Amino acid sequence: MNKSIIFLFSLLLVSQFIVSVQSPTSDDIKYLELPSNSIPMGIAYNPKNNMTYVALNWGSAVYGNGEIAEINTTSRTYILYELESWHLDYKYPMPFAVAIDGDGNVWVTIRSFKNTPNQHPLDMLWCIVKFNIESKTIEYIPLSLPSLRGSETVTFYNDYIWTMNKEYLTKIDYITNTIEGCWNVSFSGYFAIGDNYSNDSLWFSSITNNVVCMFNTTTNTVEEIINGFDRPLGVAVDKDYVYVAENHIKEPYEPIVNGTIARIDKTIYTVDRIVTNSIITNEGPYSVLKDSYGNLWWTDNSNNIGVFSLIENLTLNAIGSYCYFMTEVPNSSIWFSCVGSAHIGEITGPKTPDVNSDGKVSIADIVITISAFGSEPESETWNSSADVNSDNRVSITDIVIVINYFGLVL
Repeated sequence: MNKSIIFLFSLLLVSQFIVSVQSPTSDDIKYLELPSNSIPMGIAYNPKNNMTYVALNWGSAVYGNGEIAEINTTSRTYILYELESWHLDYKYPMPFAVAIDGDGNVWVTIRSFKNTPNQHPLDMLWCIVKFNIESKTIEYIPLSLPSLRGSETVTFYNDYIWTMNKEYLTKIDYITNTIEGCWNVSFSGYFAIGDNYSNDSLWFSSITNNVVCMFNTTTNTVEEIINGFDRPLGVAVDKDYVYVAENHIKEPYEPIVNGTIARIDKTIYTVDRIVTNSIITNEGPYSVLKDSYGNLWWTDNSNNIGVFSLIENLTLNAIGSYCYFMTEVPNSSIWFSCVGSAHIGEITGPKTPDVNSDGKVSIADIVITISAFGSEPESETWNSSADVNSDNRVSITDIVIVINYFGLVL
């Protein structure tokens, strides 16, 4: 069929039907229950084995070893692997952040070891855990910086594992488990992420100093220091911007305050802000994630998860006390940790109307969507990219969405 005819036909469909996009609601969040009293923290999807890994600890009120939950992303069943005490002086590890290396093995930071009567409260040795997905073994790797609080962050970038403890940034060879370098970057880091659109840029936030920094992994120096943030925490990167969750603490005397995501222009290092439609009841945004469809997700310590996309701006309320870490799993789903409820939440997000991912919404995207019209996942003509609103069928709604954004250059 001639493309212009298809285009005219699609416009005719739009004129004949009044269609509204059905946005997800809080009731659409699915939950996976974990062991009662556990506190899910860091979470990361592993494409090597289709598993999702979650760091579980037991909080300050319960003495017990932390665990790694290995969740089958398809069946939602899981196996727990206990992090045994490192040795007699370092008991009850509390895992925090999670990253996946180039071999698919799992790295987990230890935020602290719980105190016992035989331990000095500040006697904490900084270390990191490596979980081998084949042998199911756990290895503690010391990072040679005693008497410091444990690490808050870990990321895999440029074939190395990177982790931060206060002002120390450490680079680890993930194959040999050896430390390749450790630098004092002057600022106490909290979150770090590598810029996959650059060969040598690692961004990290410092909630203590209210700055966001760019560390050059070639020169091993901090090259950019950007000031003026309101308790910066989670960091995400795309080709043009760095996104920073601002964890503003709501004071009793303050009027209604909405959460904000700061956005840094990577070319000129100016900062503007995206205002969420969530109202802060406790603390503001905690983490941010840019998914493969270009959507910007955020969580906050007021128990919300939200998304900014071309299609919608949503805020959803989840169970528990806080929403913390996130990861993207196949089929445009975001999994996130629900602290205070021992659950992992799952929400399916919107996809981009740029169906063929060529950077613009054109007649080609309309043709692809119409060609898949009426299909469902089991259909021969099914195209998951054409299911723009992620409801498991390609319908008139998807065609309308693509047409509405016709001509947009992303």
